[in-house]
Amino acid sequence: SSFALSLLIGSAVAAATFLLPTYNGLVERDEELQKQWSNIDALLQQRYALIPSLTAAVRAATDQEDDVLINVANAHAGYLAATDRTQKIEASYQAEQQLRRMSGFFARYPQLRSMENIDRLMKELAAMEEKLASQRMTYNEAVKSLNTLRRSAQGAVVAKVAGFDKGIYYQPPADSRANPGV
Repeated sequence: SSFALSLLIGSAVAAATFLLPTYNGLVERDEELQKQWSNIDALLQQRYALIPSLTAAVRAATDQEDDVLINVANAHAGYLAATDRTQKIEASYQAEQQLRRMSGFFARYPQLRSMENIDRLMKELAAMEEKLASQRMTYNEAVKSLNTLRRSAQGAVVAKVAGFDKGIYYQPPADSRANPGV
């Protein structure tokens, strides 16, 4: 009886010693993932703050309702309506596709590039896209780190018991990898 109790206590201590560092590693990686997503979310919000100004300036300069501008505005609204990370990533994909289409719009109206306000907004948007691309890589590294630990032998057990979800990579569709040209 005393031996069985000692064996049980010893087994519990050994299991805790083995699993506790894995749990702590999962917590650390999950927090890093949350931090990196917050950085992306902040950049996306900055991007979407620029879009209404840019579309209003272009609309005023061209004095017409173009489907490109409407689609860009709809992409902006889709991001604002998104409630979770997966929806925000999908809305971001839609915006990137519409921003790419906008580059064709500027090809049809070359005089817009010479307007100071539009030129400034386009440069801000291009800089924001570069920041987003860089932050996306950092975020995806955090996803990789979390998912790798989750797939390890002890990580799989601890992640399942403690409820650590798999990280979602932020990979834009293949057609969105080209420079949007804005």
